[in-house]
Amino acid sequence: MPSLFGRATAVAADHVRLRSLRSRLEELSGAPEMLADADRGARELTDELVRAIGVHFEAEEDEGYFGALVAGRPELGPPIERLRAEHRRISARGAELLALSESSRVPREVASRLRELLDSFDAHESAENELLQDFFGRDEGGAGD
Repeated sequence: MPSLFGRATAVAADHVRLRSLRSRLEELSGAPEMLADADRGARELTDELVRAIGVHFEAEEDEGYFGALVAGRPELGPPIERLRAEHRRISARGAELLALSESSRVPREVASRLRELLDSFDAHESAENELLQDFFGRDEGGAGD
């Protein structure tokens, strides 16, 4: 069983893959015509991102990761619960986006929803990174530290 640091490293590596998918989809969200029903590649890429986010969230919610963070620092319980709630909201947005991309003839709507998903995921990852930075004591900036 990997250590917490090992799990955090694996999750960070997963972030790299997600950022790559995210970057490719961000380009498409700026060009809604690329997300049109005829563009199977864009839908497949969206599907890949949504599935990868789900797998990523499952790994984070493992007791060896979030559970270990709370075990090491119980005061992190409430922020971690907020992250878990965000997992559910982002996953639901992803499922809605997939359904919309399969049925919509309005590429701008799909692009808008994709943009919302990407923005939500970015905000979530930023909050998670701050929590990890706090946990591992890597906050090296700021006055009075």
